[in-house]
Amino acid sequence: MVAAFLHGWKMEMVLLLVFPAIAIAFHLKIRTVEQHRQKRHRLMQPANDVVTECIQKIRTIRAMGGEEIFRDLYSKRLRAPYNARKKHAKVYAVVYALSESGVHVLYAASFKFGFFLIRSGLMDLVKVYRIFFALGICIISMSHLLTYRQEWITAENTLHKLFQLVRGHCDNTECQSKSKC
Repeated sequence: MVAAFLHGWKMEMVLLLVFPAIAIAFHLKIRTVEQHRQKRHRLMQPANDVVTECIQKIRTIRAMGGEEIFRDLYSKRLRAPYNARKKHAKVYAVVYALSESGVHVLYAASFKFGFFLIRSGLMDLVKVYRIFFALGICIISMSHLLTYRQEWITAENTLHKLFQLVRGHCDNTECQSKSKC
């Protein structure tokens, strides 16, 4: 961001007005996917329960010839997640189309302003490209940060627990009952 200000504050100000709209569009896409992931997990639970029960009682089911009953029950339990996915595909398509088209309109406006600055002699081409690339890298870094935030937190917690186990400082009561972690 600082590099962009150093090369051209006028262009940077226009892009700073555009940046929140791009971030909001990206956030809408991520939020839609996350909400559906949670709903999909909740809807798949009954089907997963059928599979778990079938695996636990596989010998009894096999002996009584109940494979078709469990297959039909599993198929019935998969209908709700399937219908929810079809519905979500339509919703996500609309959200994706609107957010991406908005982002591309904002990009076009930014490039148009950059062309205006070059044409009027207020900036040269190299500085405009430097600003675009500096902000592009900033936007990509922010999107990666937002996308992988939860995975980062999970990995950080896992590493923390791993280092506790290696050092012998264990909070887990099961681990403390053993002589060494």
